[in-house]
Amino acid sequence: MKTTGNLGLKKPEGTDNVDIADLNGNMDILDTAVKDVQDHAADTVKHITAAERTTWNAKASTAVATTTTAGLMAAGDKSKLDSVTQGANKYVHPNHTGDITSTGDGVTAIAPGVIVDADVNSAAAIAWSKLNKSGASLADLPTRSAADLTSGTLPAARLPASTGDVTSPAGSNVFTLTPGVIVDADVNSAAQINATKIGTAGITNTEFGYLDGVTGNIQGQLDAKSGIIDYVRQPAYATTAGNGVAYTVTLTPAPASIAEGFGITIVPNITNGPNPTLNINGLGAVALKDQKGVAYGQGKLLAGKPYMFRRVGTDFLADSAGGSGNAVAGDIRAGKTAATDAGDVTGTLPVQTGGTVTPGPNSQVKAAGIYDTAITVAGVPVPAANVLAGTTIAGTVGTMPNRSAENHHMPAVQSTTWAGDKVFLQPPNGWYSGESWVVTSATDLQPYNIPTDKNILGVQGSMPRQGTYTYAVTTAWDGNQVYVRIPQGAYQNPSGSGYPEIVLTAAQARADGNITPSNIRSGVWIYGQVGALMPVGHATINASTPGAGAPAGGWYELFRLPGGGRYANMMGTINWGISGNGQAKQGVFFYMRDEAGMNVKLHGGNVTGNYHDEITYSGFYLDKAERRITTYATMYSVTPDTGNWSRWYTDIGNNGAIPGGFNTNGQIIFYCYIENSLGGGYTYMSANGEIVYG
Repeated sequence: MKTTGNLGLKKPEGTDNVDIADLNGNMDILDTAVKDVQDHAADTVKHITAAERTTWNAKASTAVATTTTAGLMAAGDKSKLDSVTQGANKYVHPNHTGDITSTGDGVTAIAPGVIVDADVNSAAAIAWSKLNKSGASLADLPTRSAADLTSGTLPAARLPASTGDVTSPAGSNVFTLTPGVIVDADVNSAAQINATKIGTAGITNTEFGYLDGVTGNIQGQLDAKSGIIDYVRQPAYATTAGNGVAYTVTLTPAPASIAEGFGITIVPNITNGPNPTLNINGLGAVALKDQKGVAYGQGKLLAGKPYMFRRVGTDFLADSAGGSGNAVAGDIRAGKTAATDAGDVTGTLPVQTGGTVTPGPNSQVKAAGIYDTAITVAGVPVPAANVLAGTTIAGTVGTMPNRSAENHHMPAVQSTTWAGDKVFLQPPNGWYSGESWVVTSATDLQPYNIPTDKNILGVQGSMPRQGTYTYAVTTAWDGNQVYVRIPQGAYQNPSGSGYPEIVLTAAQARADGNITPSNIRSGVWIYGQVGALMPVGHATINASTPGAGAPAGGWYELFRLPGGGRYANMMGTINWGISGNGQAKQGVFFYMRDEAGMNVKLHGGNVTGNYHDEITYSGFYLDKAERRITTYATMYSVTPDTGNWSRWYTDIGNNGAIPGGFNTNGQIIFYCYIENSLGGGYTYMSANGEIVYG
């Protein structure tokens, strides 16, 4: 922005932004200058009135008198005259030397350099023209330029000529106000007219101090003026830092934000990587894109080259599209030039002539280049179904499936077998390389499914052939069924006929461990075992306890087993039920008692609250010699570890063991004990069936 030569007023050019602060600053400077001029004009000491001017103009010539012409006396002559004593004679003054010298004519002179600061009176009011310009403040004013306003100095010799109401010749610091142009109303009381408009001839120390204050005021105004930060109208310029994908710059003055239209020319410090960004003064990374809004690919912004961008939306877009592309000479028609990322490139791609090409058994090569005339190739009819898929012949894309590529073991569409002769597999339609196989599923074609003397489609059988009579491997008894394990193999002869027989030994037939002489009636033969059991007796059991309302703590006999013998087998059921009414605890238990009164609990239970439970035991077997009593119950809480009695409420030990001290040889009474039966609930137990003992 330019400024005026005198007052430094700012003059915006056509491309500059007009700032109201600049206009106000210009008005303040003018206001101060005009006020100083008004004050000077109103000073009656420094100026004469019109009447005084008329009187002076009416006086005689003001020319200095000479030896031949009358006129005004010169100041020197007047001084000399006043110094002559009345009646004095002509006197020849002697010469002097030292600080003050004189010549034969009596004229004295002060030797150069002898006067120092202490010799000068503080009120001397030495004329401005007499000052040494090399030492005093503002002394070198005539050598200064307009730019020196920032230092508080004001040029004089460089001031241009001024015309109009206030005039001044070029290079002079003396300004003349045209008489009559300024009246009192023109001058503001606070105008503070710039002292540079006042002539410097005869300036006193007081006036010199005033002038220094005026220039200091100008300096203060300039120092107080804030810089203009407008990167929209005055785009910035900077060389980047950072890497090729995240450029950074630091601007002075620093912007407060990156506004819409923010302009900047950057010179990348390194060629860009993909999707570069620019971060200005740490205000955040903004994507750099071309004029179309497309992010730059790698290598588009070259190191050391200038690129100008504008903020548009969320991106920095290039100010102009410019040349772009990665074409090389061989990509461009010969003789033509194109602008690329690498600069202008002249093409070398030759121009060729077209023609007709007739397909044949041999290759026909057309030279590389650009063809300005058509190339005609005669059509060749090719059935697509006869061309392998993925292969194109004369423009026809094949549709024949490549079965070998699909599956090295291609499943057959269908299969059939001629019994005892051949197996036929139909492959899917398509092309086969000769290394593929057509397969069909045969999950049962296993060696273990084929007798050892047979081979089916290359699979040799491993299943053993069994004879007409085959012995069982093992047998087992679960209390209800006998399980016979036979050897693996084929139980038919090679012709597919025959009914094999499984042979069990007597020991295998006795899978149930209870098939022993002691458990078989005397004289009876079972699976090689001759019975030795001599029956003692048997009895029918049909007993039950009272139901609801039975007294608490009651013992109820169900049946008795006489003393003697080795065993007792109760065949029937033993049932018990228990229920609560929500008010009292209910309990019922199954005991056996020996002749000494020792009780052994076989089973029982109790409940509290509204709960009901019923359990049935399928009789029991008592082996007096082994001191074991076992049952056949299959309820949820039984376990073989206690002879199938419930493990929760029993005194019976492992495998039905009867506790020591209990006499199994004497009479045994089986009781039901009702622990509690109050309120509307009920508890009961019943025994029904036959008991055999011996």
